[in-house]
This record gives sequence, structure tokens and C-alpha cells, in this order.
Amino acid sequence: GVGVGVSGDSASRFFADTCTVKKDGVHPSIDLKPLAGTEYTVTSVAYPTYEYAVSICGPLEHNTGRCADGTAICERNRQSRVGEQDYGQAKTLQLGWTQDGNVQLNMTGVECIAADRKTVSQLHFRCNKTAVSAPNIRIKSESFEECSVEIWVDTVEVCKKAPSPPPPPPPSPPPPPPP
Repeated sequence: GVGVGVSGDSASRFFADTCTVKKDGVHPSIDLKPLAGTEYTVTSVAYPTYEYAVSICGPLEHNTGRCADGTAICERNRQSRVGEQDYGQAKTLQLGWTQDGNVQLNMTGVECIAADRKTVSQLHFRCNKTAVSAPNIRIKSESFEECSVEIWVDTVEVCKKAPSPPPPPPPSPPPPPPP
């Protein structure tokens, strides 16, 4: 994976490797392969008859409707499972450390139904030592009109973070009062 910049987020460094967060001098390398090969679903908060199907390290295995082959995040009807909107193409996946020390995955999808732009998605990974067998996935924000979705992914897989910074030195004592 070669380092690549993401427009609009110069403070963060993202990498093109699809399943490994590269070490960046401060943070360790993290392998997300234990989360690969599984389709995770999270129900839309704004439209509860829809859900997002999410694949973390590559495309979803089964795509239908408006979610073509190569889709990694698909909004679909919960009953019919027919894809309504592609929110992320696996080939656009960018994975890396954010400035505040968290792991983030960004993707762009195809043309948005609601507006003349491409869809965008962000997965925000957070350490959760109890989410061992499967991640806990929740909607952070979603906007059909803005063509975007942000999803929290709480998992034990990102708990190997940088060492905590040392505590600040104690404050120096006040100077003695003048005689």
C-alpha cells in the first residue's frame, strides 16, 4: 500500500491497502482481515424499512438492483434485499489513521439518486474489547439528500493503539511571597 492523500482531509493520512492500517510513526499497523469476508447489516435510522449491507475489506458477495458488482456498502430494502443505492465501491477504499488516533475507512460510490454527485461513506472504527466475535455496527449519520452515510464500527480489532502519551509534569510550586 502506498500513501495517498484525500482531498478535504489533509490532516489525516489514508492508505490504499484494503485490509491493513499501516503504521504511521505514531500508531501501530492493524490488520482488519478478521472482519473480512462477512456481510454486516445495520438498519437505517432515517428510513427503517432500509438497511445498509457493509463489507469491510472488499466488495459484498451478493449485489442486486442499483448495487452493482464491486459495491462494498449498499443501501437496500430490508424485505426484498434489492439494492437501492451504492454508497461505496471497494476499489475506492482508503483506510488509515485519523489525526485523533482512530481508524477510518473512506469510500465513494456511484452517482447518487438524490443529487448530482457521487455517494460517500465513512466507517469509523472504535475500540470495544467486548466486541470480539463480531463488531457492533451503528449509524453515526446518514443523509439521502447529501448522498452520505457514516457508520460506527466498534470492534476489538482496533484496540492495539499507540501507547498513551506520558502524563504532564506536575505544576511547579508558586514562588515564595516577597519578604
